[in-house]
Amino acid sequence: MSTKRRFQIPLHSSETMQMMNDLRLKDELCDVVLVVDGRQFTAHRVVLAGASSYLRAMFTNGMLESGMKDIKLRGIEANVMEALLEFIYTGVVDVTVENVQAILSSATLLNLHSLRNVCCNFLQTHLDASNCLGIRAFADLYSCSDLESTAFRYLCQHFLDVVKNEEFLQLPLNTLIELLSEDQIQVRSEDQVFEAVECWISHDLTHRQEMAAKVLSRVRLPLLSLEFLESRVFPSKIIKSNTDCQMLMAKVLNESSKNLPHYMCVSRAQPQAIYVIGGRNGVDCQLSSLERYDTLTDEWVQLERMKHARTAVGACALRGLLYVVGGECAVSTPHDDTMYVRSMECYDPAVQQWISLADIAIQRSFVSVVALNDYIYAVGGEDRTCSYNYVERYDPKTNHWTTVQCMRRKRSGAGVAVCDGMMLNILL
Repeated sequence: MSTKRRFQIPLHSSETMQMMNDLRLKDELCDVVLVVDGRQFTAHRVVLAGASSYLRAMFTNGMLESGMKDIKLRGIEANVMEALLEFIYTGVVDVTVENVQAILSSATLLNLHSLRNVCCNFLQTHLDASNCLGIRAFADLYSCSDLESTAFRYLCQHFLDVVKNEEFLQLPLNTLIELLSEDQIQVRSEDQVFEAVECWISHDLTHRQEMAAKVLSRVRLPLLSLEFLESRVFPSKIIKSNTDCQMLMAKVLNESSKNLPHYMCVSRAQPQAIYVIGGRNGVDCQLSSLERYDTLTDEWVQLERMKHARTAVGACALRGLLYVVGGECAVSTPHDDTMYVRSMECYDPAVQQWISLADIAIQRSFVSVVALNDYIYAVGGEDRTCSYNYVERYDPKTNHWTTVQCMRRKRSGAGVAVCDGMMLNILL
């Protein structure tokens, strides 16, 4: 029988810290007083040093404070210090919309990383169109990279809602210029970007009129629709009363796109949407229809039809474009025969047009399509004789399909997804 055995009591540490907190509240065995905004908080050096590397360095590195009983802390509010001490001793903290920024900034000062992360997660769950700009700026100030990235993604995805709020109208010039330079902001058309700029300038026209040309230069003027130019842009008070804006408009709109800055002719990202492509109904054996569900307006919209009616298509999105591959359609009355198609089409939401692209090698329907590493893969499928294990890869840069490694099993209508750079095919 072993003469030695190690035991671990799960609650021992938490019970010990609870006892230390009781001693703190009773002001027993305390050896340091933190002075914050004129209020005094008694505590134990060893507990503070264990929780905060900032305070540990203050107490152990020979700093002046290491021999002092009363230590003044600046940059922290008294009520926040109370919450920080509660967290240090118990791991419990009450975070609210009102105190989260103050707690986060103080946690950053004292290097309380777990508390800082809690505050960042709290702010992420409270992002909305009215505060995402402020939260992004706050996150950047305190180097909260994950929070800053999340706020930026939210800002881009909800740009059309963000521009209706006071935070946008109060943006400083440099921040607005930076935002307008982003490709990722999601709009249906560049017309909506001009409308946002017009609102920002008009909000304080007296002081912002002189900035108008600089701001307008970040609008992608060649992408504005002709109808919008004639009805909104040219009659705009901002344009008509500003010579610099008029000169900018004349220069850009009369210049060849190849002589303009590259960003001027690049379409921005489209808002998130769900597309329904082709299919069949009780009247038609195949449809050429394209419908889009707008997640922002909760509406379905009919869009430009495909060049070829079909059902059982494969589809995916890549770099803001919608690709449709293969499918089938009835070819005779009373629809007792089926033709399997090889054609591929691409829909560009920015210009609302379909274009025909290179055909796949084998005509088939129920082909699974997925985008991976800037390529499009067409996987499996079927025709009237069999299913396929065939896999083709499309390169949008060359408009060319190539055959790649086949699957081990023949599959039709399988689920395909991308995860960690790999393509997963689920057998149905």
